[in-house]
Amino acid sequence: MRLSLLRAPKQPDTECDMGVHHFKYALLPHEGTFQQAGVIQHGLNFNVPLQASLVHLAAPTESTSFFSLDNKSVLIDTVKKAEDSNALVIRLYEATPPLLSTQPHSPKTLLFQAFGGSAKVRLSTSLPVARVWSCNILEEHDEELAWSPEKGVELSFTPFKFQTLKVELASSSSGATSDTHTEKRKKSK
Repeated sequence: MRLSLLRAPKQPDTECDMGVHHFKYALLPHEGTFQQAGVIQHGLNFNVPLQASLVHLAAPTESTSFFSLDNKSVLIDTVKKAEDSNALVIRLYEATPPLLSTQPHSPKTLLFQAFGGSAKVRLSTSLPVARVWSCNILEEHDEELAWSPEKGVELSFTPFKFQTLKVELASSSSGATSDTHTEKRKKSK
């Protein structure tokens, strides 16, 4: 086994990669394919560790999952506040061939199909959702999606596609106002 951590050529930059460098790496022995072993998820967990925040809940629980997926082949990459409102932006992508696993998975949300296959997934949440839109990377609405509090929203992935969603929470009245203004601006252009 060989591990190259740094390539330091002298041309065209004679000072290329000089100085002190810090690396971290991990080995993950596994059986079967890297998809079956969940190597991508383990790599994400290693490279982007979970950041915890203190949250005050009305009724303390042992654990809380804000978002969940019913297909382990799709991962939530990003969950963030929208740039123009109080809505949440969720980005997801496909990380393993869908035939290998269909068990529920609860990760973090940019959606794209990484292995050239197709996948269907249902995104659900314990949060009070008012509306969900598919949107582009600039968070501009494409279309409103059908949301069910019991079933969430169903998404389909085609090969090499990521998906971004904008989720307006029911208790977010300022988010609704902001999103309405965004729609008016788009229509006036």
